[in-house]
Amino acid sequence: MSEPTDELAELLAEPQGLEIAGEWLDIGPLVVREIPPFSRALRPLLPRLNAVLAGGEGVTAEVLFDLLAEGEHLVEAVAIAVRKPATWVGGLAADDFLALVLKVLEVNADFFAQRLAPALAGRLALTTAALAGSASASG
Repeated sequence: MSEPTDELAELLAEPQGLEIAGEWLDIGPLVVREIPPFSRALRPLLPRLNAVLAGGEGVTAEVLFDLLAEGEHLVEAVAIAVRKPATWVGGLAADDFLALVLKVLEVNADFFAQRLAPALAGRLALTTAALAGSASASG
């Protein structure tokens, strides 16, 4: 098991830079206040994003078309993640937008796939066990 300070360092990683449309962007992990609107924006895309993040099917043409069919949600989520207006993100050339999407996923993948999901699953299991224990003790 890794040291707690190593895990914290991973979560608080330095932003990664990317030049998009002639502008340098420092793309860092989401902060707490960004997570709710980011999550709401991505909700319609979660089945496909889960498959991509899990590495099960990779980024295929079908996956890209599915994601782009929900383009306004993806634009909104990326805008939140890069801290730019949605109109700026939506006005990007397709190749710049795709590069930006991939960078946002890269920067935040560890947090969502390897840290947050298992932590929430563990807490849910503990809560479920506690509730089951209290129900059997009272019943």
